[in-house]
Amino acid sequence: MLSPKLLEILRDYWKTRRPKAWLVPGDRAGQPITRDAVGQFARKRTTSPPRPNRDAAQFAARLRRPSPGGRC
Repeated sequence: MLSPKLLEILRDYWKTRRPKAWLVPGDRAGQPITRDAVGQFARKRTTSPPRPNRDAAQFAARLRRPSPGGRC
């Protein structure tokens, strides 16, 4: 899962900021990304060779899509 250092950083961030939005939002408004979605991504990544440019472009496209419910 997460390294102990990253987990500590994220916990400190949450304690100080108490963000309203999810760090990794899901497809449904107000919900985090699901375990199934993470699993599907991981399975896809293990069956195809790494392509950093493609992955970065897909991630950027997801960020540009309007979020459900009109949230940013």
